[in-house]
Amino acid sequence: MSTATEIIEHPILFKGEMVRAILADQKTQTRRVMKDPSVLFDHVKLKEGRTWEVGYIGYCPASRDSRWVPSHTIKCPYKLGDHLWVRETWKPTGMFAGYRPRDTRACARFAYAADSSQLDRDKLIRWRPSIHMPRWASRITLEITEIRAQRVQDITEEDAKAEGVTPELIEQLLEPLARRADVRPYHWVQGGNEAIGYCDKCIDKAVRATRKRYPKDNDIDIGGGYSTQDEEGMACCASCAKLLDYTLTEWGVKEELGHFESVPLGKIGPCQAYQLCRIFEEVSKDPETLARIRRLGMRILWDSINARPKAVKKNPAGEKEECFVSYPWENINETREHRGKKWYVIGNPWVWAYTFKRIEGEK
Repeated sequence: MSTATEIIEHPILFKGEMVRAILADQKTQTRRVMKDPSVLFDHVKLKEGRTWEVGYIGYCPASRDSRWVPSHTIKCPYKLGDHLWVRETWKPTGMFAGYRPRDTRACARFAYAADSSQLDRDKLIRWRPSIHMPRWASRITLEITEIRAQRVQDITEEDAKAEGVTPELIEQLLEPLARRADVRPYHWVQGGNEAIGYCDKCIDKAVRATRKRYPKDNDIDIGGGYSTQDEEGMACCASCAKLLDYTLTEWGVKEELGHFESVPLGKIGPCQAYQLCRIFEEVSKDPETLARIRRLGMRILWDSINARPKAVKKNPAGEKEECFVSYPWENINETREHRGKKWYVIGNPWVWAYTFKRIEGEK
């Protein structure tokens, strides 16, 4: 039987980019969804150990003030002082590489996909999923120093920074998808009185139309096509509305931030990823703008992991049912259909916010 002071170890999964952030001491927090079926409440506060009290702040007519009204208790998966050993994508190397996982313990030589320097190591050996990493192959151990219960949207700028969210990280996350966008070179009509962008397929027609409009102007010609253009918002061809190659000014970053903050992101497509990359590639010196960029980055990172439907055998009410569930950032609560089964969408969920410090791992 475990005692109150006994240190308990738990496995925890992290993606490669998050492992790199932990090793660089840029990530000291992580958030995990509360899976308890009774998470439709106002407040959660610690009672003792792993036990948390669920309730709400109610008005008391007798004392004429607000008081804590407990409803029931729930269990947190971890408690303060517990150790988390990190599971990541890995593979054994050397002479034991072809053996079964349980037979490779003796070799003590492993490669980790999060390390770019090891990606080319033993190419013929396949990478093993993080979920199958045994304890003895883990190289990182974390100690929990703080636990909070909150809605995911309650995250602050400092929290987002502690989550390892940086503009560079989100740009790297979106870049593979953004490269699939149909982006055309930015052209404009040189001469005349227009300052409008066109794609490479529409510029000739625009130049001919401008020459007809200004027959005495001999300087009308095709401009651009060789570099990006600074814009104060998304740049599209004035004729066919195709996306153009552009960068954003400081004002343009604020305008695009306002747009994405006011609309649901949903499933991000290539064109949307390209637009978002233009926001994260600009390093803003304005603290308020940087805070908004980090919050948007946390929103994108959260949805990339939690907004996708996941197959479960119990619905959010705790009843047995083969269904799908997702926990997006957006404040929505609805039931959809996915692959012929119910899909429960629980937006802005309650989460466990864990703060940790690294006690084992490469420095």
